[in-house]
Amino acid sequence: MPDFKRSCQILGIEAGASRTEIKQAYRDLVHVWHPDRFGQNPRLQNKAEAKLKEINAAYEQVLAGFRPAAPPLKSKKQPPPSSAEPPTSRDGSFRNRPRQNLRQTVLNLQKSVRQNPGNAMAHYNLGMVYLHLNRNQEALESLQKAVSLAPDSAAAHAGRGVAYSRLGKNLQALSALRRALLINPADALTHLNLGITYRRLGRHHRGRLAIIEAIRLEPDYPEAHYELGLANLSLHNRAMALEEYKVLLKLNQKLAYKLFGYIYKL
Repeated sequence: MPDFKRSCQILGIEAGASRTEIKQAYRDLVHVWHPDRFGQNPRLQNKAEAKLKEINAAYEQVLAGFRPAAPPLKSKKQPPPSSAEPPTSRDGSFRNRPRQNLRQTVLNLQKSVRQNPGNAMAHYNLGMVYLHLNRNQEALESLQKAVSLAPDSAAAHAGRGVAYSRLGKNLQALSALRRALLINPADALTHLNLGITYRRLGRHHRGRLAIIEAIRLEPDYPEAHYELGLANLSLHNRAMALEEYKVLLKLNQKLAYKLFGYIYKL
């Protein structure tokens, strides 16, 4: 279990935070990292589960070090302290959370950034929520700040790459994704995003190689097989695109039929 100071950093709070602030910070991070958000991608779901485990451990550590005020002497019975709100259920996952709650999550993360301007993780979490909301320019600004504070964060560089790509800045996206892979060359998702970016730039052979690397790292990665099918079509190789269609029939039929439509221009 991380020490108290490290736990506060993970939660994005100050050491003197109130119980309410601790709970809110915890809930915000659970919303961001809940594994149900990544139900279509087991690899990312495993990463989210590992991150959530770290968040839960930090939360327990901070609560263990919290010292509430003593109850009034004349009170015979005091209600038990409020327990931690449980992690979001499947029906209340971040993906399906009402817009009002998402706005509140952003406000809470913005507060965390103001309170901890030197905390790279706080800026990263805010940037990723902005990405989820397609507030891409704001996402880029937050992730740029995270990178300035933690230059060796592969996740922050990869997030920058996604933000740049959504803003149509593919050359900058390429640079950010390459930087992420220099730090963590074993991340299949970043290789996939790199391949997509190459394709958007018309560099189809390089894009295909990047996607093949993603599949080498994660052989059963449906999105990568789908993108490899598109890459093969871009290179006018329908036979190889059909091979990816056959693979997708076993992995993800929805993507398989979508690729089939592109192959035969349905």
